[in-house]
Amino acid sequence: MLLLPMSAGERAQRQHARQLVLEKLWKCAVSKIKIRHPDPQQSVECSFEHLAGDVARGSFKLDVRDTRDPDKIFKNGFTMPWLFRGWPGEEIAELFLAAVFALYMQHEALELVFKKEMLPQDTAGLNPYPDYARVFDPHGDEHTDYHWNLMRNAMYGEDDDSEEIIIGTIVGRERAREIMLRNRARGRQDIERGIEEVMTSIVALDAEVPE
Repeated sequence: MLLLPMSAGERAQRQHARQLVLEKLWKCAVSKIKIRHPDPQQSVECSFEHLAGDVARGSFKLDVRDTRDPDKIFKNGFTMPWLFRGWPGEEIAELFLAAVFALYMQHEALELVFKKEMLPQDTAGLNPYPDYARVFDPHGDEHTDYHWNLMRNAMYGEDDDSEEIIIGTIVGRERAREIMLRNRARGRQDIERGIEEVMTSIVALDAEVPE
């Protein structure tokens, strides 16, 4: 069957439909995520915030307990942003969000491990033990570039394969690549199916408008 080239108007409609579909898919994936905060008096919220082109952006918002006044809790006191390019399919989206949160929790856990008789090197200025220093300071220096690169990839997508790198932190890099390859076609199918549904709706609405 001969396919006629699309007009500029049709291409614009399909691009708009693609944006609507990507936004809907990410909102749906995020809405299914529920995270229990280790402190029962605090909460974690996973949110989708906006779509820029094919790039989905969102964040984890966490309540934070005041280190100087433990009875005081700052609602949404910390935000961990995340970024994903395109739509990878539901399985990958869920794994990615789980990995981003796990990476943040690892960052927080590393802040709690101290060793006596080391030179003070608490870059955040929150060391509760003056005679101790962190064994591994996750705030970034020449010894912690790997950890910070992971954080930057989760937040800003600095590498071409950022999503694979992040998922690899919980399933291993080779397994992450395998899962992403397996789901790539499924992600494209989700988008194309969604676009066709949107375009069908547009045609139906146009047909209902009186001339």
